[in-house]
Amino acid sequence: MTLPWGGIRVRYDYDVHWRDYSDARNRTALVSGPFREDTQQTHLVRVEKPFPYDVTLTTQYQRILNDSNLAVFDYTKNVFSVILTWTY
Repeated sequence: MTLPWGGIRVRYDYDVHWRDYSDARNRTALVSGPFREDTQQTHLVRVEKPFPYDVTLTTQYQRILNDSNLAVFDYTKNVFSVILTWTY
Protein backbone atom coordinates (compact mmCIF):
# COMPACT_ATOMS: atom_id res chain seq x y z
CA MET A 1 0.00 0.00 0.00
CA THR A 2 1.31 3.47 -0.83
CA LEU A 3 0.70 6.10 1.86
CA PRO A 4 -0.26 9.68 0.93
CA TRP A 5 3.00 11.10 2.39
CA GLY A 6 6.06 11.20 0.16
CA GLY A 7 5.31 7.99 -1.73
CA ILE A 8 6.06 5.79 1.30
CA ARG A 9 5.08 2.17 0.69
CA VAL A 10 4.07 -0.25 3.45
CA ARG A 11 3.83 -4.01 3.14
CA TYR A 12 2.75 -6.73 5.58
CA ASP A 13 3.03 -10.47 4.92
CA TYR A 14 1.98 -13.38 7.08
CA ASP A 15 2.84 -17.02 6.48
CA VAL A 16 2.02 -20.11 8.48
CA HIS A 17 3.57 -23.53 7.90
CA TRP A 18 2.50 -26.77 9.55
CA ARG A 19 5.26 -29.36 9.52
CA ASP A 20 5.05 -33.03 10.42
CA TYR A 21 8.37 -34.85 10.75
CA SER A 22 6.96 -38.35 11.21
CA ASP A 23 9.32 -39.91 8.65
CA ALA A 24 12.10 -41.90 10.37
CA ARG A 25 14.73 -40.16 8.18
CA ASN A 26 14.02 -36.91 10.07
CA ARG A 27 15.02 -38.43 13.41
CA THR A 28 18.31 -37.56 15.06
CA ALA A 29 20.33 -39.38 17.68
CA LEU A 30 19.66 -36.52 20.12
CA VAL A 31 15.88 -36.78 19.88
CA SER A 32 14.04 -39.83 21.15
CA GLY A 33 10.37 -40.05 21.93
CA PRO A 34 7.54 -38.46 19.95
CA PHE A 35 7.91 -37.38 16.35
CA ARG A 36 8.42 -33.68 15.78
CA GLU A 37 5.45 -31.49 14.83
CA ASP A 38 5.95 -27.74 14.23
CA THR A 39 3.79 -24.74 13.48
CA GLN A 40 5.86 -21.83 12.16
CA GLN A 41 4.41 -18.34 11.81
CA THR A 42 6.28 -15.57 9.99
CA HIS A 43 5.31 -11.90 10.19
CA LEU A 44 7.04 -9.43 7.87
CA VAL A 45 6.57 -5.64 7.98
CA ARG A 46 8.35 -3.55 5.35
CA VAL A 47 8.43 0.25 4.87
CA GLU A 48 9.99 1.73 1.71
CA LYS A 49 10.80 5.39 1.04
CA PRO A 50 11.74 6.27 -2.56
CA PHE A 51 14.27 9.04 -3.21
CA PRO A 52 15.41 10.79 -6.39
CA TYR A 53 17.78 9.04 -8.81
CA ASP A 54 16.05 5.64 -8.32
CA VAL A 55 17.28 5.20 -4.73
CA THR A 56 15.02 3.47 -2.19
CA LEU A 57 15.54 3.16 1.56
CA THR A 58 13.83 0.14 3.11
CA THR A 59 13.39 -0.86 6.74
CA GLN A 60 12.12 -4.32 7.47
CA TYR A 61 11.08 -6.29 10.56
CA GLN A 62 10.61 -10.06 10.51
CA ARG A 63 9.35 -12.16 13.42
CA ILE A 64 9.42 -15.94 13.24
CA LEU A 65 7.58 -17.96 15.87
CA ASN A 66 8.21 -21.70 15.76
CA ASP A 67 5.95 -23.70 18.06
CA SER A 68 7.19 -27.29 18.33
CA ASN A 69 6.19 -30.23 20.47
CA LEU A 70 9.93 -30.73 21.15
CA ALA A 71 11.42 -27.93 23.25
CA VAL A 72 14.76 -27.89 21.42
CA PHE A 73 12.96 -26.73 18.24
CA ASP A 74 10.70 -24.17 19.96
CA TYR A 75 12.00 -20.64 19.31
CA THR A 76 11.26 -17.01 18.43
CA LYS A 77 13.49 -15.02 16.08
CA ASN A 78 13.40 -11.23 15.46
CA VAL A 79 15.26 -9.75 12.49
CA PHE A 80 15.60 -6.02 11.76
CA SER A 81 17.05 -4.87 8.40
CA VAL A 82 17.86 -1.57 6.74
CA ILE A 83 18.40 -1.80 2.97
CA LEU A 84 19.53 0.90 0.55
CA THR A 85 18.77 0.07 -3.10
CA TRP A 86 19.81 1.85 -6.28
CA THR A 87 18.10 0.79 -9.51
CA TYR A 88 19.89 1.55 -12.76
